[in-house]
Amino acid sequence: MPPKAKAKDKGKAPQTQPTKPESPKPSTKLMSSAILAAKPIKSWYEVVIEDEETPKSPQVQTDAVQQWDDTISKSPELLLALQKVSQQASSDSVSQTGSISKSLSKPQGGILSSKPLLSLQQTSFPKTKSKYIFKNAFQNILTMEEGFYHENPSIAASKIFPPKWHYKPWNFAQPQSYYATILEITDSVKFKHFKLHSDHTEPAYSTCIIHKVIHPKDWGQPLHQPVSFPIQYRTSPQDFNTTYTYWDYQQAWFNAFLIQNQNHSHSWLFYFHNTMNTTNLPLWFLQWWDFYGCHVDYLKEHPLVENGYLHFKNNFQPAPSERKFSSLLIFCTKFFVPWVCSWFFDYNLQNGHPVLIRKFKIKWWDSFAAESKKFKISCYGMVTQTSNNPHH
Repeated sequence: MPPKAKAKDKGKAPQTQPTKPESPKPSTKLMSSAILAAKPIKSWYEVVIEDEETPKSPQVQTDAVQQWDDTISKSPELLLALQKVSQQASSDSVSQTGSISKSLSKPQGGILSSKPLLSLQQTSFPKTKSKYIFKNAFQNILTMEEGFYHENPSIAASKIFPPKWHYKPWNFAQPQSYYATILEITDSVKFKHFKLHSDHTEPAYSTCIIHKVIHPKDWGQPLHQPVSFPIQYRTSPQDFNTTYTYWDYQQAWFNAFLIQNQNHSHSWLFYFHNTMNTTNLPLWFLQWWDFYGCHVDYLKEHPLVENGYLHFKNNFQPAPSERKFSSLLIFCTKFFVPWVCSWFFDYNLQNGHPVLIRKFKIKWWDSFAAESKKFKISCYGMVTQTSNNPHH
């Protein structure tokens, strides 16, 4: 978690029960492992470069990569559903039929293009039911004290936290809405919440379009200096002097998404906006991606997207700063690949005591166009159309 008042049990707990204490004198094997662990970790780009140094078939030329970059982005499988969501996020009502007038633009080599990619009509999607993939990364919340444990971790959390709070209430003036507002007023994200029925008080799911993640060097003032909320967000006298710092902004990326409904089934649909710039991402965003981000297993049941990703990974030339981040993160920003993320409470055993943790799971967005047999990706990443009707 980003800097905030911490308890001793914060951080990542071991996924299994603690092992027996090690011998005071480390073995040669342990020393060797420690030395290896101390070496710098290679970026995905460096690994790809090393792999390409071994004899292989001729490398795809840059112009072929650019051609693939242009053609894959025009695939209905990758853009149809996203255009639908983009328009939903920008207006309160969307017609169920008819054409989509607002097209997305894709960054080209770090430079935004104003040329629309595609103008498609909405079409029906096959009804599928994707399965969640559970992520390995999780957040420690607190060690359960005697009298607060319940076999259902969600019930235990409700006994510990105030209503609609899902993290330690260090400051009651900073609920989830406080952090969500910070992300919106900094133009970092765009939220929209959806209820299954008009009389519901809690959303069933929400969308988050990520526009940018501000690096400390781009904050424009000392990181600890308070910034006042815009006046339109000061809804009551006690809110008039509401302020935030860069550290609150950083924490907002971890707390703004901590909303849940009574069925504990709330989910987020994430995707990046075409204004997203990956050349100035802060390193702490790596941890956010570990929790809320996409995962390579997410693509395995969708060959069109997976093949595109593999081609991208092996041929895209990232900026030096982009090499610090996963190739999947960069890929998702370039092609607006969406994913559904949900979190839930669980327990982990640490030092023989249960620790309340937050786990994360992701899945394919069921409304995303299913794989079409009318399109395929060749070994050069080209999209080959085998049907006269590209929309179905």
